[in-house]
Amino acid sequence: MKSRLNARARARWDALIGTEGKTLGLDGCRSFLENTHVNDIFYGGRFKGVPCIVKCSSRAPDSILNEAAVGRRLFGADPAVFPEILADFKTADGKMAIVVTRRIEGPSFYELVRQPGGIPPAQSDAFAEDVLRIAAALHKTGIVHRDINQKNLLLDSDGHLKLIDFQFAIDRNAYRETAFMRRNWKYLHVVFGMNRELGVGRWDDIPPLIYILSQLPPTETTRNAVKRLEGLGATSMFSAPVPPVVFLWLRLHAFSLRLRLLLHPSGERSDRLRYRLKTVMDAIEIHCRERGHSA
Repeated sequence: MKSRLNARARARWDALIGTEGKTLGLDGCRSFLENTHVNDIFYGGRFKGVPCIVKCSSRAPDSILNEAAVGRRLFGADPAVFPEILADFKTADGKMAIVVTRRIEGPSFYELVRQPGGIPPAQSDAFAEDVLRIAAALHKTGIVHRDINQKNLLLDSDGHLKLIDFQFAIDRNAYRETAFMRRNWKYLHVVFGMNRELGVGRWDDIPPLIYILSQLPPTETTRNAVKRLEGLGATSMFSAPVPPVVFLWLRLHAFSLRLRLLLHPSGERSDRLRYRLKTVMDAIEIHCRERGHSA
């Protein structure tokens, strides 16, 4: 999280929520997170009496609308394991957008696996079934989420894990990046789209789902779930075209990381730098190996 929004930007959002938001059905909204990398501000409140979360962005407004569209498709495919999109709105000039999602009251999977005693086996089996349902819905709709992790899985009051955050999800059958991603190709291909095992511009939702299952107590159900997901591995990866300049930038980025390591040769910061350098070099190696020359 960065610093708070400046007063003028905060006032614009408060005014929008208080006018257009009220017309939509929003009430009692209070901010709880501001000035993230992509989004301006998050509010908690009620939408026509239903507890909700309001995500707002002027930096990537079309990604907000993408979240609404993708979220509705996935909720329609399986409402048990995805949150309900309640509303969305874009200003007339297209510069500000919000998406309203039904609030999920429970903790994240990240918190669950770290609770005292861990996850009970009975609950573990139910979570494994939820993971399989998520995978099935993504496959059915052709959606590639691209950011599945423990903090994007929340436990709802109905006992189901729900996958959230579809802002930069894509449709494998009609691939198109949002304007934010097209403007920020470094973020798309390097920060967001660089996978140590797959390379640059490749996404696969199955490995992170298998990792989620690996955090559950081992039971026959969880082991069978892993086998079923592994069976989808041959068809689950999606590749996007990567501009050649990305790989030039990667080499320059690797050089800068090496220089920073000279300044910070030990400690926690150096560990993070080494991990980032390893990730970058692995991506470069995959790219070079596929083209038949050395890194």
